[in-house]
This record gives sequence, C-alpha cells and structure tokens, in this order.
Amino acid sequence: MTVNCTLWAGWSLQLGKCEAKMQVSIRVRGKTDPSSCRKVTVDRLSGAVKCDCGGFNGEICSHIDAVLIAGERAMVWPGDEALADEAARLMDGRLSIPDYWKATWRRNYHWRGISPEARRKRTYVRQSDKPLVCFTGNCGRPRSELMAEAKEKGWDVVNNASAHLDVLVAADPTANSAKLKKARACAIAIVSPEDWVLLQDNGELR
Repeated sequence: MTVNCTLWAGWSLQLGKCEAKMQVSIRVRGKTDPSSCRKVTVDRLSGAVKCDCGGFNGEICSHIDAVLIAGERAMVWPGDEALADEAARLMDGRLSIPDYWKATWRRNYHWRGISPEARRKRTYVRQSDKPLVCFTGNCGRPRSELMAEAKEKGWDVVNNASAHLDVLVAADPTANSAKLKKARACAIAIVSPEDWVLLQDNGELR
C-alpha cells in the first residue's frame, strides 16, 4: 500500500492543531528556580488535568493546587494569566483536595509573591481576638444579612480586602476582581458562600 506522505503530513498537522484547541496549557514558574517553568494542561472536553512536574502523582501537585484550586496568580508565567483563569473556570467543581495533601507550597511566600510586610501583617492579625471577613459579589443573600450573621458568630466584617483580612467570601472565587486580586496577593483565604456556611462557626471546613 502506498501512502501519500504529503497528505499524511497534512492530516498530522491538522490533528495536532485540533488537539491544541482542545487543551488549555498554563506555564507556571518553578518553585526553586523562577526562570524555569512547568506546564499544567487541562482538557477542555474531559476535564482531565496534568502537570509535567516531578511532584504530579496523577491527582494533584503544588502547581495545580495553587493555580487551579487556590486561584493564585503570582507564580503564573507572564502572559498566561487569562489561560489560568479559563482553566480554573473549566475545573471549577471538578477538582478536590485529597485528605493526604499537605499543601506545603503555601509556606513558599516568595513563589506566591507575598512580601515580608504582608507576612508580618498577617502574623499580627492572627493574634487578634476576632477574625476579619469580607464579602464580594452576589453571594445569594442580602449583604446585610451575611454581615449580621458573621458578627453574631464572632467575626468582624470589613468592606475592603487588605493584608489584615482573614477570609474573603466570594460569589466566584475564580474571578479577577480587585478584591480577589488583593486577597491572593496577601495570601488571604478565599471561600465560596457554600464553604462560608461551614467555616463561620469555628473557622474550619468540616
């Protein structure tokens, strides 16, 4: 059987283009070498996610956790932020954190783009009597009700995100509003309204 090499090459090229369109690839800076990068890939159809780092165990790794679950962007390669946002939206509700996962990457403040000043402020807030919470977006209930309920549970409520905040409750934790950007930059915990219901009593997700 004779194969037309030119036609075969054309098919291969088209197949490669189709595969590329079906995937979202995000470059993420290396945790120890910021000049290097790892690639996180999300399949638009199946939702399958993978990373080419050595820590990926077929389920999760620091790059996937930080960028797709926690929604942090400091470690995303410049120019790939929009792709990271798209991938996070695609994976919303599909990814879960395994019980064994320690998320040690959260202590790598340099990788997360958290300044020493922000770290000092966060340490000071943890020593205060009442934790601080802020709400953003349409959380499904009147803001006044959410604020009153939070105060009854022992929280202080503020209107703006800052390094002093403990929790930001966001209607869409993967969005890119000014409050969410500030919270990510300051390592603030960002939760959905559903998770806030579980969190507000004792500060733990049950």
